[in-house]
Amino acid sequence: SRSFSSSPKQQLRYHPPPRRPPSFFDRISDNTIIYGILGLNILVFGMWYMADQKLRLERDPQAVVWMFKNFTSSIENLKQGRFWTLLTSCFSQRDFSHIIFNAFTFYFTAPAVLYMLGARKFLWVYIGGGLVSSATSLIYANYITQSDRPSLGASGAIFSIVTFLACAAPTMIFRLYGIVPVPAWLLVSGLFGYDAYQTVNKTQGTVDTVGHIGGVLAGIAFFIAMRGR
Repeated sequence: SRSFSSSPKQQLRYHPPPRRPPSFFDRISDNTIIYGILGLNILVFGMWYMADQKLRLERDPQAVVWMFKNFTSSIENLKQGRFWTLLTSCFSQRDFSHIIFNAFTFYFTAPAVLYMLGARKFLWVYIGGGLVSSATSLIYANYITQSDRPSLGASGAIFSIVTFLACAAPTMIFRLYGIVPVPAWLLVSGLFGYDAYQTVNKTQGTVDTVGHIGGVLAGIAFFIAMRGR
């Protein structure tokens, strides 16, 4: 899996305007935001783990079915009126490697964006990116592949954050696998191109590459919308 670290010596392209009187969300500490989001993801992962254990040990699928109905994004869930899954799926990881990679990436990239934007705008980018990611994936599934594969994971929201950071500080250095230095703009461009290539060639396997693409596009859109505001 890819891993990231960042260099603090960067020239930002995002210059936040003078802060307005803080809103309710802006009064929340940065640590509360960061660890709160991580905690929610870990909590839902724990719920998946217990549901899978119940299925494995007791042959009882009810908990797993409930998780699919409430913590995955799918056309069927929308048809059944479970619109909240567009958001809850963005805090949902079922595999250990999945949550470790997402948590690691979020932990080392989100604080810089949170510092730039403040809590309220940061949550707009994170939650908005996740919602755009879910919607993009479902639209593609409904109109292009005409298949319904339940999707889950924080990757779309995290890609939105990482992309916003790359737009704000394109020369920031990320370290691929903790070793290879890569500028942020090149890394995000490479990830976008790789996901697009896999999507077109249908080689993405179990990875929701369209959701990733939606997250990247959301990050760019949020950067353009918030720049100078």
